[in-house]
Amino acid sequence: MPSQSTSQPFGVPSSLRDSGKGTETVGNVKSTTPRTALVLCGGGSRGAVEVGLYRAIAELGIRIDFIVGSSIGAVNGALIAAGLNPVEVAEQWKSLRTRDVVGSRWHLVRLLTGAPSVFSAQRLRELLRSRLPVRSFDELRIPLAVVATDLESGDAVVLTEGDLVEAILASTALPGLFPPVLWQGRKLVDGGLSNNVPIDLAVAHGAQRVVGMLCGCAQCLPARPTLISVLGQCFALATNARFRCDVRFYESRVELHILEPCPGPDLELLDFDRAWTLIEPAYQHARPELRKRLMEARGAPD
Repeated sequence: MPSQSTSQPFGVPSSLRDSGKGTETVGNVKSTTPRTALVLCGGGSRGAVEVGLYRAIAELGIRIDFIVGSSIGAVNGALIAAGLNPVEVAEQWKSLRTRDVVGSRWHLVRLLTGAPSVFSAQRLRELLRSRLPVRSFDELRIPLAVVATDLESGDAVVLTEGDLVEAILASTALPGLFPPVLWQGRKLVDGGLSNNVPIDLAVAHGAQRVVGMLCGCAQCLPARPTLISVLGQCFALATNARFRCDVRFYESRVELHILEPCPGPDLELLDFDRAWTLIEPAYQHARPELRKRLMEARGAPD
């Protein structure tokens, strides 16, 4: 675990640390609420699937006690933690375009000038500042931890205080595409490189139940891959191995519900123009699957 992790949840009031505070009703079954972490992972434009998951969670009445987000999951996590409901988060994605994230098409010219990345972070910084209703972690309604990666050591770095926008920029700084972010003397890059699906972090901070959804699958490489799609595929392959190991380790220790829809092969990593089309299919997958799993975890008939 990262050195800055502690035995207590990050900034969570003591009233939320105790299990058994409150109840949930799924189907006709009412039960004690386990302490629940929403874990949101990376996947670029495919992060839209997490909006479908969020809608399912809201409709099933699942209380989210804290959120851990990596890469695009940090963006979704901040929107949710700030208090936006599923419809509002979906509207953010529906109005999003690739140019809002990366700016001009003349990106490769930057490399000729010795820039550390194809894209500048400025457009994304402006986008986040214009769309997030808060500026710091302290203003969030739900505790949030953002995962980034130390570019020199490779360690996962957990950000839980300070400038929320800069923390998200660090967590989404995929090397080669976006520049590293300087944070307290450390150069930080995409959190997915060190911990894309941070189940372990959620458990370490008291989660008894972990809910999440993968944003990609190994079958997502298009027939005619581009530079961006190849980078996205390599990223997915590298992070998938860590995820499988974590699932095997934690599935007998906590109530683990990480859903795995496949969003299709034709949406590239930075294709935000069409990303919103993944929301409804993800919701249609998540609601019945998550309901079934919750019922099974309670030992109740479906």
